[in-house]
Amino acid sequence: MPKPVAGVSIGERIAIARKVAGLNQHSLAQRSRYSVSMIRAVEQGREPASPGLVAAVARALGVEAQELYGQPFRELLVEDGGVAGVAELQTLFAEGSYVEPVEPASWDELKADLAVVQHDRRNDYSRRAMSRIPVLLRQLHGAVDGARTDEERERAFRMLARAYGNAAQLTYRFGWFSLASSGLDRMENAAAHSGQPLLTAHATQQRALICSHTRPMARRNASFNAHST
Repeated sequence: MPKPVAGVSIGERIAIARKVAGLNQHSLAQRSRYSVSMIRAVEQGREPASPGLVAAVARALGVEAQELYGQPFRELLVEDGGVAGVAELQTLFAEGSYVEPVEPASWDELKADLAVVQHDRRNDYSRRAMSRIPVLLRQLHGAVDGARTDEERERAFRMLARAYGNAAQLTYRFGWFSLASSGLDRMENAAAHSGQPLLTAHATQQRALICSHTRPMARRNASFNAHST
């Protein structure tokens, strides 16, 4: 973890930025998609501020992560060991509609793996979740290709849509906006074949959240650039 800057902890910086933005802890938790107890614990210094949490909080507040850290976020990720799975996910996305599938595990194993990814993402084990995503996605593509009935095919697409949704949220949390957008594109495509319209609506909702969080930062950066030229 990075050292506090100017004697102020990262938790204290988050609390200050939150108050400047006019938000209480509950509102920040909702916008950053973390629990209120986690936000409170980080601000009070009882829990470390993970790179994923800081990135999510920065987006929610419309500031750059380095304003909370005092140094570039990308460098911090590298110094903190990087994020396993990102390169593999980039390769998978680059394959477009020709994703190379792998032999899937059983339905129960696929369901369990997806549940673990979702649990880790929700509980701030984002790196661990990210490391599991690429193989899970390739297995689910294999499940789609190997489906023997329409029911099996729709089931595989439902799981694939949810897996891409988790990939989108994870990459967005770490600041890879283009990867998050690609993940949502693929979630929408899989949802369209899942026989479950609510999955398509969920993908649309996620995209709206990303847009609502990134626009304040874009306006802030545009204003800064206008005044610096």
